[in-house]
Amino acid sequence: MVKLKKLIAGSLIAVSVLALTPIGASAEWKNNSTGWWYTEGDSYSTGWKKIEGKWYYFYASGYMAKNTVIDGYILSNNGDWTGLETKSDKISVSYPSNWTKTTLKGDDIYYLDNQGTNVNLVIDGMEGYSEEVYFNSAETYIKNRSDINNLQIKERKFNNNNALTLNYFHNINGMDVQVEQVMICNSNKAYLFTLMQRGKISDENMTSFESMLNTIKFAY
Repeated sequence: MVKLKKLIAGSLIAVSVLALTPIGASAEWKNNSTGWWYTEGDSYSTGWKKIEGKWYYFYASGYMAKNTVIDGYILSNNGDWTGLETKSDKISVSYPSNWTKTTLKGDDIYYLDNQGTNVNLVIDGMEGYSEEVYFNSAETYIKNRSDINNLQIKERKFNNNNALTLNYFHNINGMDVQVEQVMICNSNKAYLFTLMQRGKISDENMTSFESMLNTIKFAY
């Protein structure tokens, strides 16, 4: 299963501390009859921007988006991300609003703290294999990796979805990282959620991760 190997390996994004661009003293909100924008010196914000702990999206023109859905994220009447639901590829997930979203090589990454602890989702086709065969193949593949230690495998349920959980320590460039991977299969697709933290995953971060998993819904 070549795709399965790519799915698991591709989810192991190296831990790094998220460096948010600081907002300068000259940054401020402005508006006119068309809408609101956020100035940054002689320029203005475009794309996703975190301002005073809240996420906003600004169009290429600089104007803030509101009462709409951008990249699957629901924005309120005030323009900030509600943190309620995101929809992508027939899956609905509610990410905690205190997680920090960024993008790495086209994939959304959510940071749980300033130490680089992160969560990502990788989706791939199952090539017609059943859930049982796919789960068994995932177990076999992960057991045969030489860079993984203290592997624990369990079958669980999150929001009534069958899930295979893989917990292990992975060495990345000489740094030990604990990894919790949760694989859920639906409609011939595999959804792999990965939580990574330097050293040991804290109870707080694990609880937050599992709470997110219990919001998963599929559009059958």
